[in-house]
Amino acid sequence: MKIARSTGAVVLPTVIVRTGRYRHTVHIGQPVKLSEQLDNVEEAIRADTITALQAVEPYIKKHPSQYAKFILLDIKLFKEEKVQS
Repeated sequence: MKIARSTGAVVLPTVIVRTGRYRHTVHIGQPVKLSEQLDNVEEAIRADTITALQAVEPYIKKHPSQYAKFILLDIKLFKEEKVQS
């Protein structure tokens, strides 16, 4: 989000869903409208990240087995015991 905010790049929420052996479908969402908050950049980045994650959340909920390993790796790497919302 920092790069997008500083360069004006468009953020497209994107997920890849495995549909079969060696078959995948790429879902590209609508561009994320970046927060216009300029006084607190860190809070704006946080809000923009949440917006992007909300766009891909339905796919992760529908196909949790395809993303669980990444969540578990994240927990292992960052030693988080629970996912905070």
